[in-house]
Amino acid sequence: MVDRLRNMEVYGICSICGKAGKLYTCRFCGKNVCNEHFDFATGLCINCKGKII
Repeated sequence: MVDRLRNMEVYGICSICGKAGKLYTCRFCGKNVCNEHFDFATGLCINCKGKII
């Protein structure tokens, strides 16, 4: 079940820039952000990555 949830594509408005498109969910804060504001290596949005690292 978890594997299926990871592969679900989510579309909407980025919580950071407001751009519409495919979104990724930050593992720390849960915000949905676009690929420009998501760090794929950590699974974090750029805001959380800056706070943690």
